[in-house]
Amino acid sequence: MTQIIIFPDSEAKIIEYLRTQLEARGENLPVGRWHTRSEPAERLRVSRIGGNARNLVTDSALIQIEIWASDLARGSQLAALTRALLLASPRTSDEVIRAEDVTGPALITPEGTDDPRHLFEVQLDFRGTASD
Repeated sequence: MTQIIIFPDSEAKIIEYLRTQLEARGENLPVGRWHTRSEPAERLRVSRIGGNARNLVTDSALIQIEIWASDLARGSQLAALTRALLLASPRTSDEVIRAEDVTGPALITPEGTDDPRHLFEVQLDFRGTASD
């Protein structure tokens, strides 16, 4: 049988990493993949929006981070902290082997809503594991 490379669930790995890192800094912000109307008011959403296999053993995940906060200043602070944590992840995590800034934090409010949030994107590389 031909050996194949299985890549990890990048969203799950990032959610686990951010929860741990934020809690260590006294931030008990819910981190997840919510896409329902019952989402917490203050939260951080992790979404894989693309990416590719960089080579045979490396998955390069394009990750979008959305942050809702109690006010714009807190949202900006949380975006800066989360971005710094993700860019440091190759040095602070066993999972991420490379991190690259794609778009810096931006404040967006979808048209027709009163739902401001901070959004940014990073490219994170994960090593796959061999399987038969």
